Amino acid sequence: CALLLSKPDMLLLDEPTNHLDAESVAWLERFLHDFAGTVVAVTHDRYFLDNVAGWILELDRGRGIPFEGNYSAWLEQKETRLEQEASQEKARQRAIKSELEWVRSNPKARQAKSKSRLQRFEELQSKEVQARNETAELYIPPGERLGEKVIEIDHLSKGFRDRLLIDDLSVSIPRGAIVGIIGPNGAGKSTLFRMLTGNEQPEQGSITLGDTVDLAYVDQSR
Repeated sequence: CALLLSKPDMLLLDEPTNHLDAESVAWLERFLHDFAGTVVAVTHDRYFLDNVAGWILELDRGRGIPFEGNYSAWLEQKETRLEQEASQEKARQRAIKSELEWVRSNPKARQAKSKSRLQRFEELQSKEVQARNETAELYIPPGERLGEKVIEIDHLSKGFRDRLLIDDLSVSIPRGAIVGIIGPNGAGKSTLFRMLTGNEQPEQGSITLGDTVDLAYVDQSR
């Protein structure tokens, strides 16, 4: 925060929203809107990009592709561009097939008069588009089928020093639910996770996991 308020000419922000609560992110967005200098940010936060970015620089196959607009507008033009590339790739594959058939059917293809056809074939084969760096797909195998009871929290209370973080919390999380826990920094969100994983114990109440539940915890430092 002190760095932002020092009024630099340029800000380089590396994942600026990683450890901020919702209120702090909203403050940062307002600050950047009013900031008179230049801002370059690396972030995976799509909503943040949508709200503050006026330009998107895409790094693709060793090239930087600038686009004026926010993240949503960039996605739309990206989809159009990929469709165009796919169409061009199909045409290139047809040309390769045609040239390959010609090369195979011409036993004297290496004669001087045929060199241009061979050169064209080699160029088509070595096009940069073949080196596309596609997004890697990660396969996650399905886990054991969950029962109706996933997590049950019953009259949970937890404090830190002289502060009460969680007071008589009772909640049941059903199978397949996606739950977002919100609150300012220091409200006890990470403490609740540590209790769910058994790394901390509640002062009162209990946490019960379903019989087939296997927890995986990715903390905020990852």
